[in-house]
Amino acid sequence: MTKLLDPIKNVIGWLLNAIYSLPPHNLGVAIIVMTMAVMAVMLPLTAKQVRSMVAMQKLQPEIKRIQQQYKDDKQEQSQAIMAFYKENQINPLSGCLPLLVQFPVWISLYETLKDLPAHLDKNGRLYETLCHNVPKCDKNSSHALRFLGMNLRFSLFNANQHHVGFAALLPYGLLVGFVVATGIVQTRQTMTRQKRQNPDQQINPQMQSMMRVMPLLNLMTILFPTGVALYWGARNVWMIGQQHFVLNKFYESSAGGAVNVRSSEVGPKAKPGPNRGLPEPAAPPNATNGSNGANGSKALNAAASEKAAAAERARANPNTSKKKQQRRKR
Repeated sequence: MTKLLDPIKNVIGWLLNAIYSLPPHNLGVAIIVMTMAVMAVMLPLTAKQVRSMVAMQKLQPEIKRIQQQYKDDKQEQSQAIMAFYKENQINPLSGCLPLLVQFPVWISLYETLKDLPAHLDKNGRLYETLCHNVPKCDKNSSHALRFLGMNLRFSLFNANQHHVGFAALLPYGLLVGFVVATGIVQTRQTMTRQKRQNPDQQINPQMQSMMRVMPLLNLMTILFPTGVALYWGARNVWMIGQQHFVLNKFYESSAGGAVNVRSSEVGPKAKPGPNRGLPEPAAPPNATNGSNGANGSKALNAAASEKAAAAERARANPNTSKKKQQRRKR
């Protein structure tokens, strides 16, 4: 597994070295900038995830109908739902893609920080800073690994094992708290958006519980090197800003459009609904838009009024009406 990630680790090493070569020549800043670059590259994938989520929200009534139709046969229900997704060109797993793509980056960054010089260009500034006058080039005390009083190769757990004092441990604890807090803000932001989009729809209790637990997963950064925790916190900040400034507008514009639901062939035993298979009622003549529709409506109303008036006159003068009928026959 480690060897499979070697190309990603080499790319991370190249990026860190390139960004470190720029002022202020700080590895922590380089990790933050690298995080922003990775998230920017993933923005099209995130937009695709949003489209899929909006489409699935609009199709929920149809999905519930399928579930109700095959409630006694779970296997048939799954096949019918997958056929429905395929018919409407929706990938239910697309919501997990951004997270799955980032997972190898986290692991690779963790492995890169464990042996950073091995993935750096020996002529680069970061390598020279790390390995200048250092025999084994793996000293944890190198100033190039320091950021805001923390060693980027140490986790909070590791730093505690090195018997440093409370003041030295405080930056590590504050970083972990920052990662957890930004994770909570991001989750609440998502839940608020869902409630605003679907005020009448009750959120699934299981989904609610999962979204409350997910921010606590950020506590795992206690065991990760500070460099990985820094990446995680920068990612959370990016996601909060992306949700507020970009995705909220995208959700609103996407939610306004209609979804063409194709459900004529949902499952091998699908039954048509009460209105399925029936011809659509023809539009009345006066439903036409524009001046033609208005003129046609006036003409029809005038003709109806004239006919009603003639019938009234016929009832008032029956003899005259009979004479007219005789003349028509002749």
